[in-house]
Amino acid sequence: MSLYLLIVVVFLFSIIHFFEFLSFYSRIAGIRTDNRLISYSLQQTTFVGTRFFFIFLMPILGFIVDSKVSKNTYLIMVIFSLIFASISYLFAYCIRDKIIFFFNNVIEEYNKNTGYLKSILKSIYKVLFLSSTNGEKVKELEGVINKKMVILSALIFCSYSIAVFLSFYFSLVFYEYRSTISQLSGVINAFATLILTLYIEPGISRSIDKKLINAEYDVYSLLLGRFLGVAILSPIIVILVGLI
Repeated sequence: MSLYLLIVVVFLFSIIHFFEFLSFYSRIAGIRTDNRLISYSLQQTTFVGTRFFFIFLMPILGFIVDSKVSKNTYLIMVIFSLIFASISYLFAYCIRDKIIFFFNNVIEEYNKNTGYLKSILKSIYKVLFLSSTNGEKVKELEGVINKKMVILSALIFCSYSIAVFLSFYFSLVFYEYRSTISQLSGVINAFATLILTLYIEPGISRSIDKKLINAEYDVYSLLLGRFLGVAILSPIIVILVGLI
């Protein structure tokens, strides 16, 4: 099996997590421009876009398992995927001013009755070729980190990030049942998505709709939890699984 396939998995996984992470900055743009529904739509559009990369990721993982790659090689691939996804989170955080500027411009263009796609393309041009903040850092609103949301987010996104990888890993371990086991990732992700949809997302939306002073920091709390879940909890679990 080619090393390139393992690299492709790391790349696709990192790209998915990078775009999902930065999509939450659209919610902050919505808070600052008082366009909450449009910002939520932008976030969901970005999430849908990442499914395109999943279309390629899943069959590649299936092929890797069918090729009977060694368990150690597979786990090393998973660890590197988590490392690069974590690095992409840090990069997204470092360029958050530009990302928020981008979403601000998409919202502004769309409110001018510009087409959705055209609004995005024009905003990309502004981010790439125009100064986003005129050299000044965007002032963030005051608030406090929601510790409960950080913990729940860490657990949810830990499950979300490694469910697919671990299900395919156990497909390697119990090779004769690989088709059945590989489908378990959907079950695990369903529970994580359920908690995210029924508890965390409504909590953030409520604070945004009520224009609470901590609304922006609720988004940051979710992102911090996501980083901790993917960068710390997930690698620990993967290493423990490898030691079993």
